[in-house]
Amino acid sequence: MTVLSDLKASAPADMERRIQNVLEMHVGIANGIKLPDILRHIYLSPTETNRRNTRDAIHTMRKRGILIGSTNQAGYFMISSLIEGEYVIDTEFTPRIADLSETTQILKRGLREQYGDAVQAQLL
Repeated sequence: MTVLSDLKASAPADMERRIQNVLEMHVGIANGIKLPDILRHIYLSPTETNRRNTRDAIHTMRKRGILIGSTNQAGYFMISSLIEGEYVIDTEFTPRIADLSETTQILKRGLREQYGDAVQAQLL
């Protein structure tokens, strides 16, 4: 088994349902819940592995279109309006995308400087 498969194996089979049940009590940014509090609703004794599994499950749920918002200040919540959803995208997701794009460009430049353009073509 790999570390990733070990982590997934330790997650409850109904993890997404449990998360959804918790978040349905936290609708709107004003009613957010922090991750440690979500963990306490789902696990008797939360561990770092439980934290990672929960974050991964939330990520998967979002990719399936479940409207889960989060901010550093509010924690996690069910998005309750178009304006709230756009706020989350603009303040949380867009800056991360920009940061990853910048990091990608810097790494590509470093690869070219270190290994030349021929290596970049091999990577693609």
